Amino acid sequence: MTRYQLDDAGLQELLATTLALVEAVPADALDAAYAAADLRTLSEELATLVFDSGRELELAGMRGAGVEARLLSFVHDDVTVDLQLPSDDHVLIGQFTPAVPAPVQVETEDGTLIPVDPDEYGRFRVTVPDGALRVRIVGVLVTPFVQR
Repeated sequence: MTRYQLDDAGLQELLATTLALVEAVPADALDAAYAAADLRTLSEELATLVFDSGRELELAGMRGAGVEARLLSFVHDDVTVDLQLPSDDHVLIGQFTPAVPAPVQVETEDGTLIPVDPDEYGRFRVTVPDGALRVRIVGVLVTPFVQR
């Protein structure tokens, strides 16, 4: 009987090779696992929606016709994100309070990242395409996706 002396790395490599031969992991499962564990955004927390003017109109029994903009407010810890989505324009207007010294991005539903350059008060205005989008303060917070 032959005995093998393997260190941890050798044993790990032997197990990985054996499992790959016996039962390969489907590519879809790997893609989903990597997407779920995206370490670049691990430190970001999902901001909580605390106000949505569109929802307020629904609760009041009013229709959204003639509404000039949708107003949204999100909170996470001590940071507030206020957004304005004009109904007739491809613009997103917003402000972070307090202003945060971190990169800011708007992410579209297809994963496109649009850099945002807030002023010293955390205010910004950026052109955005149609469709759902969310705002990210890199390493701090991310809003849920919202639709105009």
